Amino acid sequence: MSNNMNNNMSNKMQSYDIIILGSGMVGSALACALAKTNLRIALLDKQKPQLDWPLEGYDLRVSALTYASQNILDHMGVWPGILKRRVTPFTRMHVWDATGNGAVKFDAEDSGIPQLGHIVENRATQGALFDYFMSYNNIDYLEPVTVTKVITDEDKVKLSLADGRCLQAKLIVGA
Repeated sequence: MSNNMNNNMSNKMQSYDIIILGSGMVGSALACALAKTNLRIALLDKQKPQLDWPLEGYDLRVSALTYASQNILDHMGVWPGILKRRVTPFTRMHVWDATGNGAVKFDAEDSGIPQLGHIVENRATQGALFDYFMSYNNIDYLEPVTVTKVITDEDKVKLSLADGRCLQAKLIVGA
C-alpha cells in the first residue's frame, strides 16, 4: 500500500475493536453477546433486515431453538424479546436424511422435560437481536455499506467502504 493511500485512509479512519460483516442472525447474535463489554463494535451489512411484518401472515423461514440456544439467548438478554414475538414450543422432532437410510427421533417426554425448545420465525429472532444491539452505545450499526477493499497490517485490518469511509479493527468477523 502506498503512503498516499495510507495517509488518505488515516485521515478519515474510524477505529473499532471488532468489525462484524453481516447483521443476520449470526452476526447480530455476536454483537449482542459482546454488547456488555467495553469493546467498540461495528456491525456492517448491505441492507437493513426486514423487521416489520404483518401479524396475519407467517414467515416460512423458521429455526428450532433448543433449550441450549434459549439459555445462550437468555444469558445475553435477548430471549425475552423473542418471547414477545410469535414462538411455538415443540415436544417431538423426527430428523431423517435425504436418502431415507437414517433417522433419529427426539421426544421431550423421554427426557422428562415439557418441551425440546421453540420454533421461532427467523424474523422474530432477528427483530429481537436488532432491538437489543441497537440499545448499546458501543455498537455502531452501519447499513447499507459495501466493502470495496481489505488491507491487512501486522496488528489490524483496514476496510474501505464504497461511501468513502474507512474502518479498522484488530479483528474482523464474517458472519
